[in-house]
Amino acid sequence: MLSRMVRTVITLCAFIVLVGALRVYAVRKFPPSPRPRKIAIRILADIHQTPVTSFGLNNHVFIAELAGRDQTQLVKLVYHYLIYEQNFPRELLQADLLHRFVAQRDISCDENFERMSTSVIRNGEGEEHQVSAVRYLIDEPPHIESTYDLPCYVIGPQGYRGTHRLDVQGKRSK
Repeated sequence: MLSRMVRTVITLCAFIVLVGALRVYAVRKFPPSPRPRKIAIRILADIHQTPVTSFGLNNHVFIAELAGRDQTQLVKLVYHYLIYEQNFPRELLQADLLHRFVAQRDISCDENFERMSTSVIRNGEGEEHQVSAVRYLIDEPPHIESTYDLPCYVIGPQGYRGTHRLDVQGKRSK
């Protein structure tokens, strides 16, 4: 009887260790996504919009300036929308507007600036050429190192919280 109880205890301990190890593996392999947070952004460039589909999410990609308390950071901004939702309104694509959204930080879509800012096209002979995919909304674009990885934030129409016009110094106007 004692040996059966010892085997049961050993089996139970082994099971607990196995479950703990799997939990640690799962957290490392699939880290929990951060909670959505409110952000203030200024859109600096329109990168590209993938062809619109009625079967899933549509994307519009921008380079934006994430406004912090004392500093700003350049980020990749991905606007997700469904076919029946509004695409990012063209009248909001102005660099003197500060938009507020509830956004989700998504490390899986972080992207190197060089990779996201160029497109490959083919000419009539089938030769490939790289062209800029960036359409800046400002006169003096920021210098971005080609090796810089832009952190990605995902927004959508339901996360829109408002827009304010900035004055000449980049401060919120009244």
